[in-house]
Amino acid sequence: MQTSLLKSLLAADFFETHKGRVKPAMFDDGYAKIYEMIATAHSKYSHDLSPTDILAIWKATHPAATRTEAELAHDAVLSIVEADSLTPIVASDVIENLWKQETGREIANLGIALSEGHYDA
Repeated sequence: MQTSLLKSLLAADFFETHKGRVKPAMFDDGYAKIYEMIATAHSKYSHDLSPTDILAIWKATHPAATRTEAELAHDAVLSIVEADSLTPIVASDVIENLWKQETGREIANLGIALSEGHYDA
């Protein structure tokens, strides 16, 4: 599902509509980095992004990456290309539910930190 959401977020209009609700923590580590690149690219470019754009940005921002790291990035982007597309309304609902879950987790963690005496949390 993460790859399908990332595929949806390549569209500039869809990203703009949902950027306030999508958090990197909604994705596994490798995909969170891909999401961050998508977000950065959308803040710079005002058009839909292609998977090739994302891979090019990754390569440009990771010039010292090992071949293994480059292959992992390539595989992650390829999995986005191969992902089934979600309809915009379903993708919107999924993002809303993931946002609620992630926000709830953040609030719970803050409550735990406060109950343990960490008032600077």
